[in-house]
Amino acid sequence: MLKAEKPEETNATALRAAKNLRGILAEERWSGRKAAMTLGLTPMYVNRRLSGAAELSVSDVEMFARLLKMDSSALYAALMRPTTLDGGELALGGAKVRPLD
Repeated sequence: MLKAEKPEETNATALRAAKNLRGILAEERWSGRKAAMTLGLTPMYVNRRLSGAAELSVSDVEMFARLLKMDSSALYAALMRPTTLDGGELALGGAKVRPLD
Protein backbone atom coordinates (compact mmCIF):
# COMPACT_ATOMS: atom_id res chain seq x y z
CA MET A 1 0.00 0.00 0.00
CA LEU A 2 1.02 3.60 -0.44
CA LYS A 3 1.74 4.25 3.21
CA ALA A 4 3.72 6.99 4.87
CA GLU A 5 6.35 6.36 7.49
CA LYS A 6 4.40 8.08 10.28
CA PRO A 7 0.72 7.26 10.98
CA GLU A 8 -0.35 10.94 10.81
CA GLU A 9 1.10 11.18 7.28
CA THR A 10 -0.87 8.19 5.99
CA ASN A 11 -4.00 10.16 5.16
CA ALA A 12 -2.01 12.90 3.40
CA THR A 13 -0.14 10.28 1.36
CA ALA A 14 -3.37 8.52 0.36
CA LEU A 15 -4.96 11.85 -0.60
CA ARG A 16 -1.89 12.86 -2.64
CA ALA A 17 -1.91 9.55 -4.55
CA ALA A 18 -5.67 9.79 -5.13
CA LYS A 19 -5.47 13.37 -6.38
CA ASN A 20 -2.64 12.56 -8.75
CA LEU A 21 -4.39 9.44 -10.04
CA ARG A 22 -7.58 11.43 -10.70
CA GLY A 23 -5.51 13.95 -12.66
CA ILE A 24 -3.75 11.31 -14.73
CA LEU A 25 -7.03 9.53 -15.50
CA ALA A 26 -8.64 12.85 -16.48
CA GLU A 27 -5.76 13.71 -18.82
CA GLU A 28 -6.30 10.40 -20.57
CA ARG A 29 -10.10 10.95 -20.66
CA TRP A 30 -10.95 8.14 -18.22
CA SER A 31 -13.86 8.67 -15.84
CA GLY A 32 -13.98 6.66 -12.64
CA ARG A 33 -17.07 4.81 -13.88
CA LYS A 34 -15.50 3.99 -17.26
CA ALA A 35 -12.30 2.81 -15.55
CA ALA A 36 -14.32 0.62 -13.18
CA MET A 37 -16.24 -0.98 -16.04
CA THR A 38 -13.08 -1.62 -18.05
CA LEU A 39 -11.26 -3.09 -15.04
CA GLY A 40 -14.23 -5.24 -14.02
CA LEU A 41 -14.58 -3.45 -10.68
CA THR A 42 -17.48 -1.72 -9.00
CA PRO A 43 -17.66 2.06 -9.35
CA MET A 44 -17.67 2.23 -5.54
CA TYR A 45 -14.32 0.39 -5.33
CA VAL A 46 -12.70 2.76 -7.83
CA ASN A 47 -14.32 5.85 -6.28
CA ARG A 48 -12.97 5.00 -2.82
CA ARG A 49 -9.45 4.87 -4.27
CA LEU A 50 -9.85 8.04 -6.35
CA SER A 51 -11.23 9.97 -3.37
CA GLY A 52 -8.53 8.80 -0.95
CA ALA A 53 -11.11 7.09 1.27
CA ALA A 54 -9.21 3.82 0.73
CA GLU A 55 -5.47 3.56 0.20
CA LEU A 56 -4.15 2.31 -3.12
CA SER A 57 -2.56 -1.12 -2.87
CA VAL A 58 0.32 -2.33 -5.01
CA SER A 59 -2.16 -4.37 -7.05
CA ASP A 60 -4.32 -1.24 -7.52
CA VAL A 61 -1.31 0.67 -8.88
CA GLU A 62 -0.46 -2.20 -11.24
CA MET A 63 -4.08 -2.42 -12.39
CA PHE A 64 -4.36 1.32 -13.11
CA ALA A 65 -0.95 1.24 -14.83
CA ARG A 66 -2.19 -1.46 -17.22
CA LEU A 67 -5.35 0.56 -17.87
CA LEU A 68 -3.24 3.63 -18.68
CA LYS A 69 -0.68 1.58 -20.64
CA MET A 70 2.08 2.76 -18.31
CA ASP A 71 4.86 1.06 -16.44
CA SER A 72 3.71 0.56 -12.83
CA SER A 73 6.88 2.14 -11.41
CA ALA A 74 6.31 5.26 -13.56
CA LEU A 75 2.73 5.49 -12.32
CA TYR A 76 3.85 5.02 -8.71
CA ALA A 77 6.37 7.87 -9.12
CA ALA A 78 3.66 10.09 -10.62
CA LEU A 79 1.31 9.29 -7.74
CA MET A 80 3.91 10.38 -5.18
CA ARG A 81 4.64 13.79 -6.73
CA PRO A 82 3.86 16.74 -4.44
CA THR A 83 0.43 18.34 -4.88
CA THR A 84 -1.24 21.50 -3.67
CA LEU A 85 -2.28 19.43 -0.64
CA ASP A 86 1.40 19.46 0.29
CA GLY A 87 1.61 23.23 -0.05
CA GLY A 88 3.59 22.97 -3.29
CA GLU A 89 2.78 23.39 -6.93
CA LEU A 90 0.38 21.13 -8.77
CA ALA A 91 1.94 17.75 -9.36
CA LEU A 92 0.97 17.43 -12.98
CA GLY A 93 1.17 21.06 -14.01
CA GLY A 94 3.25 21.26 -17.17
CA ALA A 95 4.61 17.71 -16.96
CA LYS A 96 2.41 15.24 -18.78
CA VAL A 97 2.78 11.58 -17.94
CA ARG A 98 3.11 9.65 -21.18
CA PRO A 99 1.65 6.15 -21.59
CA LEU A 100 3.76 3.32 -22.95
CA ASP A 101 3.39 2.60 -26.66
